[in-house]
Amino acid sequence: MPAEQTPAWRSLSSALAQGNQKTDVVIYDNSPNVAKIPDAEAMNVHYHHNPLNPGVSAAYNYAHRHAVSTGKPWLLLLDQDAQLPPDFVRHYVDAINANPDLFIFCPVVVDNHGAFSPFRFARGGGQRVRSFSTSRLPLETFRAVNSGLLIGCDVLSKAGGYDESIELDFSDIAFLEKVRHFHPVIGLVHTTLRQQLSSSSPSTMKEKLDRFYKYNQGAVRFGRRSGQELTLRLRSLARALKLSLVHRNLEFVAIHFKIWNG
Repeated sequence: MPAEQTPAWRSLSSALAQGNQKTDVVIYDNSPNVAKIPDAEAMNVHYHHNPLNPGVSAAYNYAHRHAVSTGKPWLLLLDQDAQLPPDFVRHYVDAINANPDLFIFCPVVVDNHGAFSPFRFARGGGQRVRSFSTSRLPLETFRAVNSGLLIGCDVLSKAGGYDESIELDFSDIAFLEKVRHFHPVIGLVHTTLRQQLSSSSPSTMKEKLDRFYKYNQGAVRFGRRSGQELTLRLRSLARALKLSLVHRNLEFVAIHFKIWNG
């Protein structure tokens, strides 16, 4: 999909056009062919093409290096299908001003079933939270998806960036696991970002199997680094059995054993 047709480009362009200065934007393109990026009135676009598709962690680390090299103090992460409200900038600024001691923030991210980020994280899995009683969430019990995260570049540097061996699933959980040891609280931005979870989007059987394969890759790598290998192995097996029953396809179970016993 061309950049100008993505929800992120359209909503970001519209929101930034309300300001009176340009914002630096990094587009990390992992598609096979180089894209032509249109002129954007409110954005200085830095385009990077990498058809090898090394994963989101590599993309975020690239954007971080670019931000540091250009003297930027903050980095906002967005997936291409993220849809931002027109006044999202004001809400992020308000959150920063209200919490000057915090250097990582997340919005509420919703799909067709309601809010799915931030989420409560326990026993290797996430649980949706309907409402929040505070704007300061302890990373001991909460996590947030990558899309919408506003991160201080110093925090990213101190954490050693994203773990590039975790290409997709668990990249956000693994990153925030590192962050919580020196920055234990994440600030909640009072705005809503709309995005569809890839696991709940319509897909072919091949796409479902590929998705489960990537989930297991991330689970293995995060589990072994965090000491939660057994918990995540059991969660993966339960998920494999459920998917096999729902789709009447034992390939999900085969994928589980292939990766965890590899």
